[in-house]
Amino acid sequence: MKRKEIIELNAVIEASLKGKCSVRFANGLLHNKSFIKDIVKVHNETMKIVRKPLEKYDEEFEKKRTDLIKKYGTEQSDGSFMIKVGDVNYLTYMDKLTKLGESLDKEYSKEIEEYKKAFGEYEPALDEEVEFKPYKIKLEDFPEGYSNAYHEVLFNAGIVWEGE
Repeated sequence: MKRKEIIELNAVIEASLKGKCSVRFANGLLHNKSFIKDIVKVHNETMKIVRKPLEKYDEEFEKKRTDLIKKYGTEQSDGSFMIKVGDVNYLTYMDKLTKLGESLDKEYSKEIEEYKKAFGEYEPALDEEVEFKPYKIKLEDFPEGYSNAYHEVLFNAGIVWEGE
């Protein structure tokens, strides 16, 4: 399996564990997660290095995005703010967010180029083959209504067991 497929698999496992699932299904996912944890850890640490030039960009974008959500969103019972597709101010928010991104892209163009160069150095590693021996999960243990896209990732990783 390629390293980038392991990263995608980890994202699917993480998302799946947040949903409703049986103990047997969760157990299978957790076994597979434990098998790939070192690869994922190395990837995450490498991406911190790769994204280092964008630290100030990310901080400024996040602060301004949060300000936009507070301005155009709805306050939730816990004091946080949220904006959803279909909200009255959603299109205005998205327009402002797009303009913010364009503005920051111009302001941080040098840093973006540094990031692209760093990612270019790392990108070939994502296509490297890595060893992965899947822990099989019976198809019958999958939750009802499980995402087809997630199922496909698990199937391609050899995790789905359709046998007896």
